[in-house]
Amino acid sequence: MDEIALIRAAQRGDLSAMEALYRRYNSKMYHTALIVLGDPHRAEDAVQEAFVRAFRSIRTFDVSRPFAPWLTRIVINRCRSFQQQERRWVPCGDGP
Repeated sequence: MDEIALIRAAQRGDLSAMEALYRRYNSKMYHTALIVLGDPHRAEDAVQEAFVRAFRSIRTFDVSRPFAPWLTRIVINRCRSFQQQERRWVPCGDGP
């Protein structure tokens, strides 16, 4: 199935289309997150959260636009959010 057909099916709630999009883009998105975060586990988490967010809002995606940059932007935004959370967390010492 071509990309536009997969996206349209995903927009209708077709889980197999979402799975196909995930399989198609997971590796590329993981590598993007790994470059940004530098940690394989955090990269996996960021990508998983990004795909959840993407599929929750896929109905708003304009199929006349390229899908990969849209998804990449979501992944990078999740990575930045992870980095901001890390900067806010300050250890309190060794405990009580």
